[in-house]
Amino acid sequence: MPALADLKATKEDIANAFHVPLPFLSGDTNLANMHAADHLHKTLAIRPRLVRRDEKLNEQLIPLYDPTGRLFLASEDPTPTERDAAVKERELLLKYGVVTINEVRGDMGLPPVPWGDVPAAKQN
Repeated sequence: MPALADLKATKEDIANAFHVPLPFLSGDTNLANMHAADHLHKTLAIRPRLVRRDEKLNEQLIPLYDPTGRLFLASEDPTPTERDAAVKERELLLKYGVVTINEVRGDMGLPPVPWGDVPAAKQN
């Protein structure tokens, strides 16, 4: 820390160096700003680092254990999905018969039902 003081590094400079949003370090941040900062941090800092790490592991480590190239590492996307928007989209797709109930159930990891192969728009 004394070296940083000599360089007159501020909290903002240090936060920028590590891609940490300033609302994370501030005590007077409202919830909306905190959510926006969290989303940006995950999108612009965490996700690229995970992608870069996975690429390096797949390039250098995995070939030592699987020369066929079938094995790979992939991290889950840390950016949150908009749950409300996804639910509304799923409802519309079901309502207008774009997808069937069994397709939606399959996406959710649920088993199909016997009546779920007919689009919901045609069931009415």
